Amino acid sequence: MIDLHLHSKRSDGTDTPTELVTKAAAVRFDDGSALEAIALTDHDTTAGLAEARVAAENFGLRLIGGCEVSAKFQSKSVHVLSYFIEDDSPMQTMLDELRHDRRVRNERLVVELNEGLGLERPLSFAELAELAGGEEGIGRPHFATLLLERGVAETSQELFDKYLGDQGAYYVAKSHLPPKAVIDKAAESGGVAVLAHPLLYGWSEDQLDGYLEELSRDGLVGVETYYSRFNPAQVALLERLAAEYGLVTTGGSDYHGTVKKDLSIGRGMGGLEVARECLDALEARRPSN
Repeated sequence: MIDLHLHSKRSDGTDTPTELVTKAAAVRFDDGSALEAIALTDHDTTAGLAEARVAAENFGLRLIGGCEVSAKFQSKSVHVLSYFIEDDSPMQTMLDELRHDRRVRNERLVVELNEGLGLERPLSFAELAELAGGEEGIGRPHFATLLLERGVAETSQELFDKYLGDQGAYYVAKSHLPPKAVIDKAAESGGVAVLAHPLLYGWSEDQLDGYLEELSRDGLVGVETYYSRFNPAQVALLERLAAEYGLVTTGGSDYHGTVKKDLSIGRGMGGLEVARECLDALEARRPSN
């Protein structure tokens, strides 16, 4: 079994890369088997790869380099998972630009929250960077953690609803690339692009059908089919559409640590099982093959 969707503290997860890999190595399925491979797919960065790779080698676990990039498609924010991406790949230029945009937004959010909420103990960028394990990893969950400590709200959900979410009072919009730009840069880097959790975007079945056809023409290689929150009927729908448009079916838990407490590495909500053949199929579609 494999898990191709994991987040560490280097973006919006709560585990260090070493902690994440250590937990992955301890996973056991009902038949006693272990995970064979995992992909670290932090948002807009591969900063955790070097650390994770050392840990993975110690456990004899295969680590796939990757990242999850936000894109804008049909007026919605969608996520594109890129696999076989390394620290020296051409995709790093794009990721650098996205991280710069993220820093500008985070700095602005610090100012607006401090001023708007009148915090007695203001947030600082340095405090956020320490919590996130580096400034490139700062995300809204880190803001939420510090705001909860300051008693601004009782729950993280309340904070997102009122202040940090897309409809929140202090939401700061981010720049978005078209999916094709991510797809092309992944291919240029010897990697492949997969549409993450496609049933979370609110599309109708007809829209999903048309959009997957369009994205497949743009070079999309796969669609995340085996996902923690998808039921059997949804999985069957995605398998059918993937077959129709020549897309590889992939999957992962979308593990974030304590941010998403109901999701575990490899198992998702308990019943997730992603076969190694999904990874084999992705590798077969790499541009270098």
